[in-house]
Amino acid sequence: MSKRRRSQTVFREVNDRIAELPGSFMDGGVKLFVCECSRESCAEALEITFDEYEAVRRHNGRYLLARGHQVDELERVVDEGARYVVVEPLGRLRQATAASHTPRLRVATRSNRSGS
Repeated sequence: MSKRRRSQTVFREVNDRIAELPGSFMDGGVKLFVCECSRESCAEALEITFDEYEAVRRHNGRYLLARGHQVDELERVVDEGARYVVVEPLGRLRQATAASHTPRLRVATRSNRSGS
């Protein structure tokens, strides 16, 4: 796995753990996640709703990025929101990434989301 892809995978794992924290969604139903771009020094926080995060994680090999953090030569934008973009790697990177990830919906339940 390339250094670039490893960085994205680590950020994805961090976000999966954040999503699992019960009762941590803020007012307006958002939670702070980290940008999953390939920049090792990136520390940009993204305000994402439970439903937005869950939609990204339904697909193998997709990453949640801050706008403008995508590398057009290596990945394509497949979805976007007001605060983020969702990308998939291109070519061989896409095949390798999809094969190494399974969709995860280990995210907190709706009752946990609200802090109940």
